[in-house]
Amino acid sequence: MKKDTTVVGKITEKKLALLNQLKIPNHWVLNRIILVFFLSFLFFEVIIRLAHAEFLKIPEQLLSVLVGLEVAIIVLLVASAIIRLTEDWIFKIFSRSGDVEQTLFLKKLYEFTIYFLALGYVLFTIGVTTANIALFGGLLATGFAFAIREVIISYMVWLMLLTKKPFRIGDYLKIGDETGKVIHIGTFYVVIDADIEVDSEITKIPNKLFLEKPIQNLGSDGIMLDTLKIPQEKLPNNPEKYLETARKMVAKIVQGKTTITFDIVDGKTQLVIKYPVSVLQRSEIRSMILLKIR
Repeated sequence: MKKDTTVVGKITEKKLALLNQLKIPNHWVLNRIILVFFLSFLFFEVIIRLAHAEFLKIPEQLLSVLVGLEVAIIVLLVASAIIRLTEDWIFKIFSRSGDVEQTLFLKKLYEFTIYFLALGYVLFTIGVTTANIALFGGLLATGFAFAIREVIISYMVWLMLLTKKPFRIGDYLKIGDETGKVIHIGTFYVVIDADIEVDSEITKIPNKLFLEKPIQNLGSDGIMLDTLKIPQEKLPNNPEKYLETARKMVAKIVQGKTTITFDIVDGKTQLVIKYPVSVLQRSEIRSMILLKIR
């Protein structure tokens, strides 16, 4: 089968489709949540009706619990349906500000508020007092936080990235060995694109890594200081002349201030070249320098 690599401008159709998906609300997860709630409702409804028709013998206390669970599922199902029906509209309203990061944050806050109100209504209808709700919420939050601490860390980092804005969507980012353009800031990972012309160059970076590794924001133009180390068999007889010749060769390829020196590591000689370069041209410039120097 022929691989789909048709280019639209500079971006392949496959890459363009992925970028467009990241710009709009993702209904796939929410649709699955609604389906699970609906199937759960049907299951409890059948059990309760069979019990009322005396086809099943269920103790009265257990039946009351099942009715309460069914009410909770109905409320959460309605809340999920409301979010699903209004999500596109809310997303468009928030996106008018032009700030993508703020739009993502407000969208998540809207969803959290709907579910929080739904849960509060469920607890109120089953007769739980305010004091008991506070106590139950504290115990639940403690156990829940311990069980999914990795998820909470990712969520808190996501919140920090959207509010403190160490980088924004469209900026070029360097974290560890990964460099690319930020195209999506998700709840659990950040998506960067190292090369818009190659489908496989999209990288997902877990949010917690932004607490563990240094971040370098290269700005919207993506200019970075690259370092190229070229192994040498030995130190030339006239190092200064060799370096001057190398500088002239590199100057024909790279614009901006370039530093070229020799370095000896573990008895091995290396030619170290530092130069400013655009992230999009990094691979091409490296290849050109290697062809000239070697």
